[in-house]
Amino acid sequence: MKCDNCGGEWSPPPGKLMPNCPFCAGTRSVANSDNVIGDIIQRCGDEIFLESQQLAAQIGEIIPNDTRTAKLLYLALSLNVPRKLYYLKDKSDDEREYTMKIAASELSDEYAMMKEAAYGIVNYFAEALGYTPIVADRPVRAVLEDGLYAPNMPMGVLTQEAADELTGKTVNIPEGCTRISDYAFKGRADITCIIIPEGVDRIGKWAFSDCVNLQNIEIPDSVKSIGSHAFCGCRNLRSAAIPGRVAFIGDWTFADCSKLRNIVIPNSVKDIGDFAFAGCTSLESIVIPNGMTSIGEYAFGYCKSLKSVAIPDGVTGIGNGAFVVCESLESITVPGSVFFVNDNLFKYCVNLKNLTIMDGITAIGGGAFSGCEGLENVVLPDGVTNIECYAFSDCRRLKGITMPGSVKNIGWGAFMDCMGLGAVTIPDNVEEVGNNAFFRCNNVLLRCKSDSRGHAYAVKNGVKFELTVPADPPEPVNSKNN
Repeated sequence: MKCDNCGGEWSPPPGKLMPNCPFCAGTRSVANSDNVIGDIIQRCGDEIFLESQQLAAQIGEIIPNDTRTAKLLYLALSLNVPRKLYYLKDKSDDEREYTMKIAASELSDEYAMMKEAAYGIVNYFAEALGYTPIVADRPVRAVLEDGLYAPNMPMGVLTQEAADELTGKTVNIPEGCTRISDYAFKGRADITCIIIPEGVDRIGKWAFSDCVNLQNIEIPDSVKSIGSHAFCGCRNLRSAAIPGRVAFIGDWTFADCSKLRNIVIPNSVKDIGDFAFAGCTSLESIVIPNGMTSIGEYAFGYCKSLKSVAIPDGVTGIGNGAFVVCESLESITVPGSVFFVNDNLFKYCVNLKNLTIMDGITAIGGGAFSGCEGLENVVLPDGVTNIECYAFSDCRRLKGITMPGSVKNIGWGAFMDCMGLGAVTIPDNVEEVGNNAFFRCNNVLLRCKSDSRGHAYAVKNGVKFELTVPADPPEPVNSKNN
């Protein structure tokens, strides 16, 4: 069809009559109600929900397409939300509510938005058709500069678009906010201070990431969840206190906060994610609370100023490289509850001098203490069966290593370049000594039993050795008395 008035062309829905041109019908002035879709329906009829292009044209006439309102409505159009709602007329209330929730979930999954925001968009169309909203929260409307209303959103969800309107060096997040959405303030170099009000219970992933000039942030006790990367790259952030209701610190949450000196981890935290504090080069000490169960891979990696850390008994897992290149760390106790000292766990902790490994540990992982130049003496507890490849390589000041009788495997290059290593007793039960296990250990003397694996290694590689005498010599055989 072609409009005689404006020359616009459009195709009405199959079997439907559309008496008014969707391009010029009615007024083109600013909408006179809170719901601009309602205005469009009054002019064109609800059949326009069946034609996404025509509905988009009508929206474009009322709302400039670069505004937040238009963008959100176009997202709904791209997933045919209006069309789905149009066919709910003859459905029961339960069926209608179910379909609306499905539409909201699709929006949320497709565009990675908060569930509440997606519900708000669906409700915005549904209310124009006279349906009951599926979210009971009181809606909040943001008035735009052009005088139009943004779509109804559930109370408290601070979206990225709404965050863009909060300007200035100090940002006071409004009272009534309950959630800060993903990416809300990401990359905002203008912000130096953020004040989050009581009542906020969730901070989304990447919410404040790369706010490079952020120095202070106040996180209220009401916060229960902090998303991954939430403060990643805030290189001027100096301190942060994690509220006592947070149970998990996500991956990369505070990574590369290079001026972070103080961080308080409450007893509520049970797990620390991968790279959570990696690259916090100014962090000097950390207290890991009782009740913690796991520390992720590289969680404190490259924290070059970290001098002390207490790992409580009860931690069952510490990921690879969790404390790699903590160059200032001087003392550490590894609790037996972790069972396994993971790969590269304390690699290149060059000032580590005091090491205590508790009973319960069964293996020393590959490169676990490689490059720990300050270590002089190490005592492995009974129960350790494996010393993996490069476990103590390049520990240049290491003078002594005490291995329990439980050790069965000494891996490839396990003590390579330990130039100060002296006498080492190889347990009789050792089944394998890997190639180059004591390579370039110029002063080493292997004490081992004749014909043992340690003896064979020493002979093959030209390493000095000393054969041990059995502690209990065999008893003489008594002859039978006739």
